[in-house]
Amino acid sequence: MNSFQKAAVVFVVSTLYLVCLAWAALSNHSIPDGDFAADMLLTNRIWDEGYLLVGHYSRWQFNHPGPFWFYYNAIVEFVFGWFFSSRLQAWQLGSILLNSTFITFSAVSLSKLLLNKVCIKY
Repeated sequence: MNSFQKAAVVFVVSTLYLVCLAWAALSNHSIPDGDFAADMLLTNRIWDEGYLLVGHYSRWQFNHPGPFWFYYNAIVEFVFGWFFSSRLQAWQLGSILLNSTFITFSAVSLSKLLLNKVCIKY
């Protein structure tokens, strides 16, 4: 296998594993796991106003820097919104895809750095 195929294997395996872990959230319309209302209201500001300059709300009265997660979720909702019945499911899929990408990048780059080849068995 070449390095692209190995990276694809890492991506698919990690995505399937994370889907299995998150199956409760992906298979239900809603899950009593937390309050996503504030996050979804911030994402609504992207749709309504066209931009967002603040991050997550905080219980200590300050906003976390950077709205990357909200822009990412807005894109995921736009692309995969037709597939799911709730925004929570689309956000969960977005989280799975982002984490699988990070896992794949880490596995491939670390094996290339440490072993000088793409080796996914470790």
